[in-house]
Amino acid sequence: MATTIRIIGLTFILAQSTQDVLAGGTRYVDASAAAGGDGLSWQTAYVHLQDALATADVGVVEIRVAQGVYVADRSADAPDGTGDRDATFSLRSGLAIRGGYAGLQSDEPDQRDPLLHETVLSGDLLQNDGPDFAGMEENVYHVVTALNVDQSAVLDGVTVVGGRADGPHFGPSPESRDQGSAVNVYHSTPTLRECTFRNNWAINHGTVNDHGGATVVNCTYEANYARSHGAGHYIHAGVTASVTLCFFQRNRTPGDGAGAYCQSDDATFSFCFFDGNIADNHGGGLYHATGSAVTVVDCTFANNRAETGGGQYVTDAAPIVERTMHCLNFAGTGGGLYAADSLVLLNECSWLENDAPLGDGGAGVWLAGGEATVADNVFLDNVGFNGAGLYLGHAIQAEVRDCLFRNNQAINDNGGGISNADCDPLIERCLFEDNGASTNSDNPFVSGGAIANYLSAPIIRDCVFRRNSSTYVGGAIYCEGPSTPSGNYALIDSCVFEDNRAEDGGAIQNFYSSPVIVNSVFAHNVVASDRPFSRNGGAIMNNYDCFPTIRFCTFVANSGLAGGAIMNATSFPVIENSIFWDNEGGQIADEWGGAAELRFCNIEGGWGGVGEGNFAANPAFSNPVDREYGLDPASPCIDAGDPNYDQAVASTLDLAKNPRVINCRVDVGAFESTLVTMVPGDLDRSGVVGEEDIDAFVRTLTGQGSLADECIADLTGDGAVTVRDINPFVAAVLGR
Repeated sequence: MATTIRIIGLTFILAQSTQDVLAGGTRYVDASAAAGGDGLSWQTAYVHLQDALATADVGVVEIRVAQGVYVADRSADAPDGTGDRDATFSLRSGLAIRGGYAGLQSDEPDQRDPLLHETVLSGDLLQNDGPDFAGMEENVYHVVTALNVDQSAVLDGVTVVGGRADGPHFGPSPESRDQGSAVNVYHSTPTLRECTFRNNWAINHGTVNDHGGATVVNCTYEANYARSHGAGHYIHAGVTASVTLCFFQRNRTPGDGAGAYCQSDDATFSFCFFDGNIADNHGGGLYHATGSAVTVVDCTFANNRAETGGGQYVTDAAPIVERTMHCLNFAGTGGGLYAADSLVLLNECSWLENDAPLGDGGAGVWLAGGEATVADNVFLDNVGFNGAGLYLGHAIQAEVRDCLFRNNQAINDNGGGISNADCDPLIERCLFEDNGASTNSDNPFVSGGAIANYLSAPIIRDCVFRRNSSTYVGGAIYCEGPSTPSGNYALIDSCVFEDNRAEDGGAIQNFYSSPVIVNSVFAHNVVASDRPFSRNGGAIMNNYDCFPTIRFCTFVANSGLAGGAIMNATSFPVIENSIFWDNEGGQIADEWGGAAELRFCNIEGGWGGVGEGNFAANPAFSNPVDREYGLDPASPCIDAGDPNYDQAVASTLDLAKNPRVINCRVDVGAFESTLVTMVPGDLDRSGVVGEEDIDAFVRTLTGQGSLADECIADLTGDGAVTVRDINPFVAAVLGR
């Protein structure tokens, strides 16, 4: 992918280069040329780039520079250099400096390939630089300078090395010598195109220091260093800038933003790759400072590392991040991206194999405060503490939509897929598969294989949870605490939980929390443990002062030691219009004073506790072998729900998005039957009212029929089957 994009970028660059060559003059520079040339042709080329810059009048629009090394302090007057650390190659409006030409070392000197014919602009005055920035004490402060120039000042196809900005600091001023070791941009909007910036060193802002608004296209930032921040690229506040098709590789800072550091409220990174950058503090790949607003489009973050930050670090910023792909970052907090008190959009991003081994979590992405939208993202194989895939915290207003979370692992902490802390996000249409929360320490408490909620009230809607696990509680979801920013509890609506596993609460564990759970299927979830007092609540465990509401749910084939479907320990759920069938370890268990109230539920073995309208009958699922838990036309759950069902306080759609109350009553379970349309009086569901229905009508009239029969036999529609229904029934039989 990187190669393809680079080729596309090269094509774009070459096309742009052609457009930039106007009818004006061209000067030629070749380090292998004979001394004394006038620069008017390759045969009479200047030896030194400084001579071409010094003699280029207003009619010269382009300087072509052949392969070779060009040192900033050298010219025809000083062929061995001046030793002046202030020496620099100065860009000029209307003038393009282009490298990568074959020059006199080829029969075709105008042949151009910046990678094959490398043109090096060097700040190494003694040409003695060694590994790890050794021998750089005498190097120039800025190899290239752009001061008071516009976008027509072009640096194209060169490699810039050996800048050492270790001089005095005078703040955001071109007089400072501690920033912009490769290219120092002030009050300017130059164009930097297809350049490589390598082995440059700065105290403060990095290799390219942008205090003006440069346009940077198809450039590579490789193995640069900044003692403070922004080792690769730095964009100052108040600057409008764009960085496109650029590669940030193995840059390093003990501060923030090894790849790039941005303070701008109007900057764009697009089609960029951040690979192997290391920041000891925050933002190995990209750091957004307080008040910034950055758009990041189609970028890749790979193998970046930070002590607390990783791929991106954002504080009080407003970044917009779209299609950021293939993140393999390593960090303490926010392995792929870190943002606090920001406006963040992550669109079509992929976060892969990020690691957050030390800090507060968010191996893939760490977001807190502000606002965020995470849409069409993929989180795969991330490993860390809280929220190995995604961490959301501190009252952030977040929406997570249409995302895939697979095989993310929270080690010794919570929320393999997502961790929510003190926030109320919307999470919808997401798939959570094979995520986990596990421990390798003496502390066994880990929770929420897919999602962990602490003092949070997320809306989790239209999501699927499969094969998630926790070595302690809440195989798929864990909810703790009543206090949330909104004062509400979690809503889990229209979700499917299959094959999740934990010690307690195979699918969901609630602790001192009372979520609303509606229109959901819980199937084949398991609790398993070698520890005593565990293996409770195969699907749901309510532990300690929980008052959840569960409506229109189907619990089938879940397994636990006690409460194969639900365990209530000192908890008091209200369960309505739900099915409990074939759960191993009993359907519902109440312990330590807990007690469930069931209303209009179909529960295997019957229900002797508090409630009304409950019954025990095979629910006749449509295709249980293939885990399809809709209702067969003969199901006793059809029209057997609460006759006083109030759409104003309950769901109006079922799990399949069909309307509730297709006939005269709601059905029981997650699915409303669409296969049967009730004919008043047709108690055998044959489609017509005939003599076969008479016996069933009599049984219903005498109180021996089912709730569904009562619904069908109530021909007067007054809510009860009485003698007033006899005449309408007879008329229906006779076809009148």
